[in-house]
Amino acid sequence: PGVMASEEGARWDLWIGTWGSGLAHLGSEGGETEWYVTDSTDSDSLGGNYIEYLASDSLGRIWAITIQGPWDSLGGQVPGSLTMVDRVAQSTTRFGEDPINPNSLGVYFLRSVFFDTFGTLWVGTSGAGLRYADAQATGFTTWAHDPIHGDSLDDNFVRSVCVENSGRVWVGTALGLNLVDRQTGSVRHWRHDPARTTRLGPASVEALHMDGSGRLWLGAAGGLSLFEEGSNTFRRFWDDATESTGGSTRIVKVIRETRDNKLMIGTDGDGLKLFDLESKSFSTFPILRPGEDNYLRKVTALEQTGDGTWWIGGYSGLTRFDRSAGIAGRIAHDPENPNSISSNLVSAIFVDRTRDGILWVGTMDAGLNRLDIRTGRWRRYDLRTRGVPDNLVYAIQAEQSGALWLSTNHGLVRFDPESMASRVYGTDRGIQSLEFNYRAAATGPDGEIFFGGVAGLTLFH
Repeated sequence: PGVMASEEGARWDLWIGTWGSGLAHLGSEGGETEWYVTDSTDSDSLGGNYIEYLASDSLGRIWAITIQGPWDSLGGQVPGSLTMVDRVAQSTTRFGEDPINPNSLGVYFLRSVFFDTFGTLWVGTSGAGLRYADAQATGFTTWAHDPIHGDSLDDNFVRSVCVENSGRVWVGTALGLNLVDRQTGSVRHWRHDPARTTRLGPASVEALHMDGSGRLWLGAAGGLSLFEEGSNTFRRFWDDATESTGGSTRIVKVIRETRDNKLMIGTDGDGLKLFDLESKSFSTFPILRPGEDNYLRKVTALEQTGDGTWWIGGYSGLTRFDRSAGIAGRIAHDPENPNSISSNLVSAIFVDRTRDGILWVGTMDAGLNRLDIRTGRWRRYDLRTRGVPDNLVYAIQAEQSGALWLSTNHGLVRFDPESMASRVYGTDRGIQSLEFNYRAAATGPDGEIFFGGVAGLTLFH
């Protein structure tokens, strides 16, 4: 077939538009060619097999101007249509005239398609001017408390989220634990009952973690709890060595699982602890600076990279911890060195799964940081230059394309590290509120992203 257009994708793949045979995709590592063609029985197939123009966006999707044939029955030109192909989502979407949407593309002779650096899609027509659209517009859904309906969250202040592979969603709020079953539409609630020791402990659910055996662990002001769904009971655990101190030392803020099936626990006053899932016993890591008290009593973030290293956030910077060697090193902000972390107040840590050796660190007052673990080189990103009034990062997640999502005090921010483009989403897009909460974030098995805040839980693809 004749080739009319070609376009390099976001992942160094190649798209080829032909004149009569549809759209072809060639992967960056070879393999079989994938073909996309029109199907008269499927309105979401390619708009036509005659491809005139191609453009790719930062999400890895390809946009094609197509026609169903070179000429109509009278020998005249055929109006074109715009088709978007998303290989990650395995979907194809046509854009044209929509009678109920005055802002639809319409039916015109389409002449060009282009993306600018802000992700805006521009379509040139013959005789109808220039059309544009926000091609990265995201449809947000918010779950919130509804006092009239029982199948809603028990409270709007969302502190933690955990998504099962089955799609069920556990939500920790200021009042208790919620389970959202999306297949049935039901929402179950558990709250503290002081008269029953097998019920949920007091205060808000600060952390949630599903271990490798499918058991749900909760962190709260009362310590660590295991929820046994079969018997509908909670078992509480805490380290007897710190029992006498009480207070904030019992608040579990972060729960992560080690490769040898133990739980790494970050607390709000007693540093970092290790919980053995078999013996149900605790041990404490005395991560100390020479001659000083423990500088990491309050753990705000905790993640492990592929090499086995643990990265711990707190109020004194970032700590790199080699558990096997028992060695910890503090990485602190240096006001005289621009190649250092931007602040000692670490709020979030995210391991980049699409860029080898890259760690993202959010702060409470100085924006986002990128650390190349192999070279030790830092790069800072000031959110105030990207449309956000302050530099607080509550949590970090990533979509399948590698673009980052940040929850802040002024909405959600999508940041593409490759193109450096960023976009801020506010309440006009349907998010729960402008203000979110620390660590209240998760990504589901299908790439769906969840962020919790002060007025509910926002989710989106």
